[in-house]
Amino acid sequence: MIHSKSLEPDPKIQAAKERIDAWSQSRHVTPAHLEFARHAAFPLALTPDLLYRLRDYLITELKLQVPWVAVTDLLLSGFCYEVGQELYEIDITVRQVLLSNLDPERLKQLSKFLLNYIELQINYADNNLIQAQKWTALSYVEPTQTAKQITEKLAKMLQQRHQDDWSQIAFLVETLEKPLENAGFEPLLTLAQSMGKSARGDYSGAKAKLNELRHELGNSPTIAEVTFSFVPAQTFTFEVVTVNRRGKIIKRETKRAKHFTENLGNNITLEMVAIPGGTFMMGSPSTEAERYDDKSPQHEVTVPPLFMGKYPVTQAQWRSVAALEQINRELDPDPSHFKGDNLPVEQISWYEAVEFCDRLLEYTGKHYRLPSEAEWEYACRAGTTTPFHFGETITSDLANYNAEKTYGDSSKGKSRNQTTSVGSFKVANAFGLFDMHGNVWEWCADHWHGSYEGAPIDGSALMNNIILVIMIIGCCAVVPGLTIRGIAVLRIVITSSIRTTSTTPSGFGLYFPPRGHNSLHFCPLDLYAFYFYPYPRRRRSIIFLIFCTTINSI
Repeated sequence: MIHSKSLEPDPKIQAAKERIDAWSQSRHVTPAHLEFARHAAFPLALTPDLLYRLRDYLITELKLQVPWVAVTDLLLSGFCYEVGQELYEIDITVRQVLLSNLDPERLKQLSKFLLNYIELQINYADNNLIQAQKWTALSYVEPTQTAKQITEKLAKMLQQRHQDDWSQIAFLVETLEKPLENAGFEPLLTLAQSMGKSARGDYSGAKAKLNELRHELGNSPTIAEVTFSFVPAQTFTFEVVTVNRRGKIIKRETKRAKHFTENLGNNITLEMVAIPGGTFMMGSPSTEAERYDDKSPQHEVTVPPLFMGKYPVTQAQWRSVAALEQINRELDPDPSHFKGDNLPVEQISWYEAVEFCDRLLEYTGKHYRLPSEAEWEYACRAGTTTPFHFGETITSDLANYNAEKTYGDSSKGKSRNQTTSVGSFKVANAFGLFDMHGNVWEWCADHWHGSYEGAPIDGSALMNNIILVIMIIGCCAVVPGLTIRGIAVLRIVITSSIRTTSTTPSGFGLYFPPRGHNSLHFCPLDLYAFYFYPYPRRRRSIIFLIFCTTINSI
């Protein structure tokens, strides 16, 4: 059995019983009060209107004598807490104890009452609350149908980024534990518990729960006629190096990570690396050389587990996806200036990057998208705090950039004047990601902001209502305005969208300005169109994540 109960008394249950006993012994509380509280524990959420209608139902249909003051006394009992305007919930453990005193026949009667009440409120109440109340009622009379609806909802939510919703539905499923468990849907409880733990940042707990589910039902478990597919992640090894301020390698390590391979057809694959969740300091300290002021203030961000592309998207991968059915716009199958199947794709717009993600989603059923800036920086740093994940500086033996310019105490190196094949430097960061520095700029999710003031701390993207997409080619001039480097969710509603492009005879590169360039500005380095910045942690051209498998990945 996936879900098992301990033989030891539950201290929470015992405490709830003591609270109920203490209340029932109050001078103004009668046995009718207690009986009313047991019935009032059935709905997931309570309003005064619902409670008074329940009292009328108990009097007229079930012939129970309930004083009108029982409604007020229950709301003031300490069992209920307010969750909205005139909206209350009973403490979940107290609720379980109260409901345990009702027999199955009475629960079915309450289910019918609640469903009838919901029909009367359908045009006035919150849709999410109505759905939750319906599931509460149906779980006792039609548990199989309820389990299927909830499982389908969980499947959709696993495709989404908003883990706040995961907490809410995990709480809902917890309140329905008894009827679902009695109907044999322990795996649904386990899945919901895993999602709840992930939403609260307990990734090891989420992993443990999923391992229970996988051990019991395999990699393609079916719950209430809904089949989930776990990603069959495999382990790979890679080399990580650390350099000193002069660029000399002072440490070599062999590390392991998990990844899976997405088949794009025609022997073209896309490798996705499992990135563990964690917390890091986003931004750079004021003492870091050549930093931008907009990388302040540094702030702590917690990033959930995710998958990220092992390499920048290649031209071969782009062509494969460009051949898939169009979602919103056409894709040029061969947009790049420098040609080569294993070279990174370049000269693509944000809109085209989003279309690429949309087509992948449609083709695979997995939630591919662009990363938020926080996700990108977290993945790039891979636990380091230095300007580069390599260490204090960078060299042309480790990355492709304009090595005529130096950072820190490093020496000049080789400038290749074109893009290089992905992974060609044979070194990764500690998470197993390659080419995180140099080669091409990469689209991220966030809109331009002048600082990190008010930035999310959960790894999500910082978004504006007005968007200006700027493509910078050649001289690297930055046009005043707002800049977007991608999109964190699919098909976002954009209040105002302006797109500008710039071209040069060389035709190379799709660039976007670094964060913080909010006035006309020329890059401090004398770069040509095919040169690359040696600056730390530059955002990338396209990199993709899957969130439908976030908690299934590790």
